[in-house]
Amino acid sequence: MLELARFAVPLPVLLPVLPVLPVLPVTGRRLHDTGRSRWWVPVGRVPFLDVVLLVLTLLGSAPGPNRWGPSPKARATRVPPPVRGA
Repeated sequence: MLELARFAVPLPVLLPVLPVLPVLPVTGRRLHDTGRSRWWVPVGRVPFLDVVLLVLTLLGSAPGPNRWGPSPKARATRVPPPVRGA
């Protein structure tokens, strides 16, 4: 019983943090789509500055390729040619 009591405090502290962990790399990728650095992600952890991060993620992607690679919208707009004789 004493062994279980050691985990009583960390669990309520850690459980609310776990769902946030996958959001951080996804937000970083979205910022790369808009042509911004992943260093904007910590801004979202500051109260009242999280609105800045929200606006940056809602902006449209940068047209054309940026320093992190080609635009995902450019890949989505390409239509493959029709296959003939299939």
